[in-house]
Amino acid sequence: MFFRGHSMKFISTAIMATLVLATMPLAAMAQPTGGLPVPPEVPDGSTFVLFGPYWGQKATVQGRQVPLPPSGAYGNFQLPDGGWYPVGVTPPAGWPATIVGGRCNGSCPAGVNSGTFALIAP
Repeated sequence: MFFRGHSMKFISTAIMATLVLATMPLAAMAQPTGGLPVPPEVPDGSTFVLFGPYWGQKATVQGRQVPLPPSGAYGNFQLPDGGWYPVGVTPPAGWPATIVGGRCNGSCPAGVNSGTFALIAP
């Protein structure tokens, strides 16, 4: 009888764990770690393109995050349709500053030009 009770408890626990995993959203399980959250308007599959000293380095948005770029690096999101994320004066959550038309809104690196619209990594 003792073993039977333990078997039932183990089976019950295993079934509950399976139900929790089966009902968990796929996005929650697939989220990369150590990344930056992307603005709500930036869908998965977009590309974060770095400017300045890291010119041309790219990372793909996955699980509503982008891999953490080097500290102080700046760039913008190219959307799947080829357009660009419209960078504003107020940085989105997780980003410390923006560059809008070459003007810094926060702590920015040197050397940006008037055509720069970018988010700055922490």
